[in-house]
Amino acid sequence: MLSEKQWQAIELLEKDPVISTVLYGGAAGGGKSFLGNFWQISRRIWHPDTAGLIGRDSLVNLKKTTLVTFFRIWHQYFSGNPQGVTIKPDGQTNTINFSNGSRIYLKGLAHNSSDPEGTDFGSLELTDAFIDEVNGCSKKYVDIVESRIRYNLINDKSPILLAANPGYDWVRDRFVKDKNGNPKVLQAHEAVVRALLSDNPDPKFQENYRRQLEKLPPYDRQRLLDGDWDAVQSIDNPFLFAFDATKHVRSDVEYNPNLPIIVSIDFNINPFCATFSQQFRKDVTFYDEVAIPNGDLQKMADAIRARVPDGKMGLIKITGDAMGKRGEIAVRSNHSNYTQLASLLNLSYNNFYLPANPKHINSRTDCNAALTRLNIAISNKCTGLIADCQTVAVDNQGQIIKSNRDKSEQRSDFLDCFRYTINTFAKQYL
Repeated sequence: MLSEKQWQAIELLEKDPVISTVLYGGAAGGGKSFLGNFWQISRRIWHPDTAGLIGRDSLVNLKKTTLVTFFRIWHQYFSGNPQGVTIKPDGQTNTINFSNGSRIYLKGLAHNSSDPEGTDFGSLELTDAFIDEVNGCSKKYVDIVESRIRYNLINDKSPILLAANPGYDWVRDRFVKDKNGNPKVLQAHEAVVRALLSDNPDPKFQENYRRQLEKLPPYDRQRLLDGDWDAVQSIDNPFLFAFDATKHVRSDVEYNPNLPIIVSIDFNINPFCATFSQQFRKDVTFYDEVAIPNGDLQKMADAIRARVPDGKMGLIKITGDAMGKRGEIAVRSNHSNYTQLASLLNLSYNNFYLPANPKHINSRTDCNAALTRLNIAISNKCTGLIADCQTVAVDNQGQIIKSNRDKSEQRSDFLDCFRYTINTFAKQYL
């Protein structure tokens, strides 16, 4: 009934003394929805007066997909349970009530601009939770749900099961690879169980579903059949339509000790990003990048210092988000971010080049012209910048789409660093 991988996830959730958060998945057909629903129903039957949650991006999608699996599992495996427990769905409150006093709340968890802080979830009291296709859910809402698991705990554990297929999103950032492309070091309470179609216990299902997945376009085939978290989606209206990874990404890009270092900074609180590049006339090379969580200027200064050889600090050129001059990041004093950075690095303000931020539509023209007319080379180590070059899109007015920071392609932090570099130093050579 359950595969080896599904049992592995349940063992972690139920018996491991430390792990409470499990990400399950990696490809389509690995039994994510089956596992989550089976686990939720089992817990509600065997543990009276407990409260679970089943979530997805929207209630509509939850009811059309995950809940269909829920009722199939109930009728096939649990409707004749020896305890005699029955269920009564309540469409008004979006709750499934069990006759032994247990219940499951059904919730849509996609970002809602009318409730950015997730106040709707603040009153929940949960024993556990299962969130299906968690990629489409708000990270903030998921964090809030996780914090509400504290009611009638079983074995003194606060378990949450997250199910996902690969994508370039916050789930990848948290569980698979960090913002610099390095394998993620999980926290002690976290675990990942990677399940592929080949792990499904039904060989006939495997064969039929594989034939369907093999018909998909390359991006979806990589994600859903191969479970590839590095697959990159093609977009209809990219900001950098002239970017060509085969031309602009290289493995031989290195720091040149004979050239100044350009540090371009984007002042977002999470993450706080910078690229490191060098330029000689029409040759522009991006050789390193860094992402600093929580907008910590001291850590950014430390990261810059670590990447600048001894004796070269006075030769660096710092550019970036002109809005940083407002001092919007939470730091130790009220001086502007750049003034503080100058102090932390013992630099003169002459090292800072801060023209006004370019408008998106003008910057798009300049950046694509630079990719076409200049010799732009990006180190393959700059995984965040490469991802932004491939995934950031614009709307019909040429504005960068960045309304939902839960989606990696709508952050554009490293792309902004690239834009500031071109605007400040390379535009004169176009």
